[in-house]
Amino acid sequence: MNKLFFALLGMSMVFVSCKSSDGGVKENNGMVQVQNKPLGMWKSMEWKSSDNLKKEGIYYIAEVPADKKTISVSCTNYNRFWISSVNGNGVTDKNVFNGDYYTVKCEGNVLTVSFDANNSEERTFNITIQSGDVFSRLKFVQKGK
Repeated sequence: MNKLFFALLGMSMVFVSCKSSDGGVKENNGMVQVQNKPLGMWKSMEWKSSDNLKKEGIYYIAEVPADKKTISVSCTNYNRFWISSVNGNGVTDKNVFNGDYYTVKCEGNVLTVSFDANNSEERTFNITIQSGDVFSRLKFVQKGK
C-alpha cells in the first residue's frame, strides 16, 4: 500500500511540475532580457548595419570593400551576446577574437569587426554568435583588389 501511495504521489508531482512558461524573459524597449528561457522558445537574432548586410539562408552576410577598416553590426532584439565560434572553431575569449586579418569585438548589442586592407583575392570568414540558447551566423566577405 505504501509503495502504491508513493508511486502515485511521485507521478502526480511530475504532472504538476511540468508547465509551459515564458522562462522569465522580459522585453525592455524591444530588447530581450534573458532569464532561464526554456529550450526551443527563443526568438531568432535580428541584425542591422549601415553597411551592406543581407539575410541569405541561415547567414547574415556583410560584404566589405577591400579598403574598409571597420564594420559594425547591431543586434536589434538581444542586448547581450558573445562569440561562440569562428570558422567552426571554438574560442577562448567570448568578447574578442583576433583572426589573421580581422578583429571581432562584442560590446553590448554591437558586434564590431576591424579588417586589414585586402590587396589580394576575396576572403571570407564565418562567425557564430550566441545569446543564451539562441545562435546566429554571420559571414563577412572582404572584396579583393
